[in-house]
Amino acid sequence: MLSSKSRLPLRSQRLLVVAQRYWPYTNDHSLRLALQSRRLLNEGWHTTVLTPKWHTDWPSRIRVEGTDVVRIDQPPTNSVGQGLYRRNVQRWLAQHYRQFDVLWCDDPCDMVAPTALTFASQSHWPSVVRHDPTPDTSDSDTQLDDAARASLVNCCENASTILVTSVAAQQQCLKLIGATDKIVRFSDWPGPALDRSPSARRAARSCLSDANSDLALHTQDQLVIVPAEFNGRWNLRLVVGALESLLEVSSRLRLWILGDGPERESFYDCLQGMGLHRIVVLPGMFSCVDTVMQAADLCLLPTAGCGQSWYLPTCMVSGIPFLVAHSAQWSGRYGQTRLENCFDGSAGELRAKVQEWLRNPAQLAQSTKIAGQAYRKHCAAVCGDGGLAKHLGLTLVANDRVNTKT
Repeated sequence: MLSSKSRLPLRSQRLLVVAQRYWPYTNDHSLRLALQSRRLLNEGWHTTVLTPKWHTDWPSRIRVEGTDVVRIDQPPTNSVGQGLYRRNVQRWLAQHYRQFDVLWCDDPCDMVAPTALTFASQSHWPSVVRHDPTPDTSDSDTQLDDAARASLVNCCENASTILVTSVAAQQQCLKLIGATDKIVRFSDWPGPALDRSPSARRAARSCLSDANSDLALHTQDQLVIVPAEFNGRWNLRLVVGALESLLEVSSRLRLWILGDGPERESFYDCLQGMGLHRIVVLPGMFSCVDTVMQAADLCLLPTAGCGQSWYLPTCMVSGIPFLVAHSAQWSGRYGQTRLENCFDGSAGELRAKVQEWLRNPAQLAQSTKIAGQAYRKHCAAVCGDGGLAKHLGLTLVANDRVNTKT
């Protein structure tokens, strides 16, 4: 294991992050990355994010809150595009990698992660891969398909450091590549708590109403948000099925399903068929979600693992009542056993949990407070007195030692 007493670099460092999406996309992963970049900037690390240029009218390079974003042409929207994108990334890395101290691959299952990490290994360039599997793929390597397993093995073998976010992730890596001291347990520190004071919440609701009349809320309205991606993983039809009867009888209950994705249009057609298209609001994607989170009374995460990187931790530390589908990895990741905030993933229990919250919101608020306290203690126990910058510095030191030996 890398020693925390090793000499850390003192000068400003540059980190290159390879990721599928970044601003203006605000899904769970991009929000965590943005928080990570802001924190590293305060610790002397400047981040550049390398990501696909998903829309032709987007600029190829922008700066967002101190983070440079470089967008590579030919987004990987089909098999031909994937091959072109992979080659374009490899070409860009060959031209620019000397400008950066460390490479960071945010997901070993990203199509370009094996390419980038193999290049880094061959170029003796320090690299990190972050492994944060969802509960359905973390129980064992048998849950991974052949392509995902091969990608994970390749990334773990070529990376200088493997940051794992849970015991299950660590065990999965050990099973696939064997014992190695480059596997480091790490927990993402939650972001700063959002202001949930009554005045801040009123201001947030007023701001949303001014921006779009469809988002206007009355004082007594109870707003439930689902910060989703419209794909099969998020179980959105289960949400609507569970809450349909409650929405019909409660004039003050509001349901917003945020986000975008390939199944958004078909989901709207489903709402029309149920007669709920004027009740359930699909406001799209917000470039900044803080205002929506402040306005919400309840955040719903209907599938285990979805929202686990930013939305759920933000709810915990901000005191935003939440309901989340339970998984076996819950205690190992968040530092406590199952709480009142968890449901078993079925429509029936979700409906019962929301009904109980409507009757007694204080109970769920208290459970959320307990979850936040336990999560902070868990992060402190896992990370000790070192943040992410420390691990990046240790990666540099370890890589220098390996290169000196060779």
